[in-house]
Amino acid sequence: MVHISSYVFFDIETTGLPWQERNRTKITELCFVATAREDLQKSTGFIPPVSKLTLALNPKRKINPEVTSMTGLTNEFLIHSPTFCQKSRSIIQFLEDLPRPVCLVAHNGNVFDYKIFLAECVDAQISLPNDIYCVDSLALFRKILKPPEIKVVKNNTQELWPELDVTPEDWNEIDKLCSPIKKICNISLKQEMKSIIITDDEDSDFEEQFLQECEKIEEKKTELIKKLFDNSSKKTNVISYGSNSKENTNGGKKKGEFTLSGLYERLLNKQFVDAHRAENDCIALLECVIATKDDFLPMADDCCKKLSEIIPLRRY
Repeated sequence: MVHISSYVFFDIETTGLPWQERNRTKITELCFVATAREDLQKSTGFIPPVSKLTLALNPKRKINPEVTSMTGLTNEFLIHSPTFCQKSRSIIQFLEDLPRPVCLVAHNGNVFDYKIFLAECVDAQISLPNDIYCVDSLALFRKILKPPEIKVVKNNTQELWPELDVTPEDWNEIDKLCSPIKKICNISLKQEMKSIIITDDEDSDFEEQFLQECEKIEEKKTELIKKLFDNSSKKTNVISYGSNSKENTNGGKKKGEFTLSGLYERLLNKQFVDAHRAENDCIALLECVIATKDDFLPMADDCCKKLSEIIPLRRY
């Protein structure tokens, strides 16, 4: 396990998506926001001391108009900016100056940022320090914010009242809620059984008496469970597990909830403005990590890997 000393929050803006550009995607903006582990641990809602490197880069390639609509970056704006190759020495120097071990943190980095960044390094024929680690914050946040596993207790409650319009998922929840009642009913049945005194001359009456007592207990059970179902439906909104409901005990799985904007709003309870600019995205990611630092930092120690293990984007 690596005990990370320096975290480098990393983000890039590009000319487009690799699958749209035959993997010839180029970087238009790059940002590193570095901070020490100790400063992250001490932070209580405020941005800790950081070192930054933000670069606008001329991609020498046409920027997709859809990307421009999100980032505001155009080929005209970047025409006088340096290329990645021209700033490669600054990038290497920034990373070399940080206390070791150093770990990059990028959201969806394993699929996007790291692969494109390494492809640019290959194009520029430069070698990064071989002791740089990296983690994908998307994977870590999915683990940290994963809803607790719900164990569904299966029972035959659905068979008791087939006429009720209740889904199998709701029945599972009802059975779970009713399990304490079932234990009580079983105890009651045993107590009722003990009250039946059997003698040699009463054998003929035993079967009828036994059946009557069982019917009484079953009626009590049915009444209790029906009452429980009515109350739980009104008061707790019985959860339908496995459904497409957008709400659950952990905020629900909503479309886009693990995007950087979605996480920012979820963890910080405020809207993320000015997204899709490299430095803004780095700061937002830093704030999300601060909000979950007790889980994120040790998990990053366990999950990080060498940046050299990432396969660069293969140009076609």
